[in-house]
Amino acid sequence: MIFLAHGEYHLSITNRVVVAILAGPNNMESFLRFLSDMETLVLKSGTEPWGLLFVALNTAIMSPEAEHLVLDFTLWAEKQNCRCTAWSVEHISGGKGMVKNQWERVFAETPHIMPRFFLTDKEAFYWLGARGFVSDFSEEDRKFIGDHLV
Repeated sequence: MIFLAHGEYHLSITNRVVVAILAGPNNMESFLRFLSDMETLVLKSGTEPWGLLFVALNTAIMSPEAEHLVLDFTLWAEKQNCRCTAWSVEHISGGKGMVKNQWERVFAETPHIMPRFFLTDKEAFYWLGARGFVSDFSEEDRKFIGDHLV
């Protein structure tokens, strides 16, 4: 049976920081599209080290199938010179602990690439900046966030 993709995302890159904004619950079909677009963006940006910021909107929880894809992607990203990954749960309307716990459980299998979790976008950007990846949201990022908050 083929399922329709559900969940939305927005990707951008500024100053060697890839910003990946995930909105709503994401299933495997949605995540396959997301990962393909993410790989295209990263490969186009060159071989220099880069940082990654995931921003969860509303209830950015994943299906079990999508969890495995995230691990595969993270291992791929590490090979593509991703140096650090930050997660912001600032925009989750409820269940921040549930989303954070899911992601921590997923990454517990690969402790060498464990992302850092932050309650605000500002803290996440500060942490990335302290590691040499200074950036901020683009106008398109801000619009996507504004359009998808409940």
